[in-house]
Amino acid sequence: MPAKCPYCGRELTKHERICYHCEQDVSKAVDEYEKVRLPKPRKYDLKKDIDNYKSLFRRILNRSKEKKVAVFDAYCVKCKKKVNAKNPTEYTMKNGMLALKGVCPTCSTKVFRIIGKKK
Repeated sequence: MPAKCPYCGRELTKHERICYHCEQDVSKAVDEYEKVRLPKPRKYDLKKDIDNYKSLFRRILNRSKEKKVAVFDAYCVKCKKKVNAKNPTEYTMKNGMLALKGVCPTCSTKVFRIIGKKK
């Protein structure tokens, strides 16, 4: 329910400062109405908020620890043999095929293996 002009009773918008019907100054009435409509500010409980954030961070860390990193065999060009790659990451090539990138554990050369099509 919008504010009303105290002089003529016409409904006002929150931006009006002069009633265009009776040409009276209604800025005080509009300001008072806006003060009444504003919600009360939230009272912060800092300790509770910190505990909530701590539990959120713990859950995020636990999820990242639960991720199991798969070991994959790839051919290292420098060592000229198949090796179990370190730090494997999944990669999508331009043609849509999936591949794995990693590092050779002996010589630290980048290794690459194509897995297949996307599922």
